[in-house]
Amino acid sequence: MLTISNHHSYAEQWIKETDLLEANGIYEKLAAAVPLGRVLEIGCGAGKGTSQLIQQHEVLSLDNNPHLIDAARQNVCVASNVTIHECNLFTLTENDKKIISSFQPNAIVGWFLGGCGEDIFSKTEGVTELTEKAKLYREKLEDIIISEEILIDTVNTINLVYRGKKVSHLSDQEVKDSQAKNYNTYVFDQVGFKVTDVRLFDWPREGSDFTYGAAHNPNLVQGATNPIIISLIAQRT
Repeated sequence: MLTISNHHSYAEQWIKETDLLEANGIYEKLAAAVPLGRVLEIGCGAGKGTSQLIQQHEVLSLDNNPHLIDAARQNVCVASNVTIHECNLFTLTENDKKIISSFQPNAIVGWFLGGCGEDIFSKTEGVTELTEKAKLYREKLEDIIISEEILIDTVNTINLVYRGKKVSHLSDQEVKDSQAKNYNTYVFDQVGFKVTDVRLFDWPREGSDFTYGAAHNPNLVQGATNPIIISLIAQRT
C-alpha cells in the first residue's frame, strides 16, 4: 500500500477501516478517556473519532487529506462545536498557527497517526525498508505534536493511540509499563509531560484488508502475538 497509495486511494481504504474501528466501539472508548475541555485532533480521518469526541468536547481537527476531510465533514455536519481545518502539519503557515493558538486547546489527541504512501515517501527519503518508513513517519508526526507550534501553554494532556502487538505470555501490566517507559524517554520527558495512563484494547482484524506498517523491534520478547490497540495519556508535570 505504501508504494501506491495517494490521498484518494488511501482515503478509500481508511474509510473502510475506520468503520470497523467504530463498529467495535474503539472510538467511543478512546473519547471517554480524554479529559473535558477543548481538543486539538491531529488527523480527522473519516470523522468517526471526531464524532465521538464532540459528544463532550469542543474540537479543532487538522488534516491534509481533502478526501478524508470531505468524509469527516459529512459525519459531523450537524455539530456546531467542531472545526475541521485543512493544513500540512509539516509546513504550518502563520494562519495555521494562529488558528491553533486562538483555539487554545486543553488536550491534543493523535489517534492512529499515519498517511498515504506518497506522503510517507516524501518525508522518509534515505530509508528503504517500507515498515521502517511508516514507523519513521509516525515518529515525525509525534515530534510535530510536541513542537512549540502545536504544544502551546494551554495544553495539559496528550493522548497518542496506535496499533501494536502483545506477546501472549506477557501480562497487560508488563506491556503498559514498557510502553510508558519508552514514550516518557523518547517523547514526553523532553517537553515536561509524563505518561499517567496506558490502556489496552482488543483489536479485531476480521474483515480488515488495511495494510499496517509494523517495523521489527529486535528488543521485543519473542513469542506468539495478539493485535492490540494501545492508548497513552500523558499529563503536563
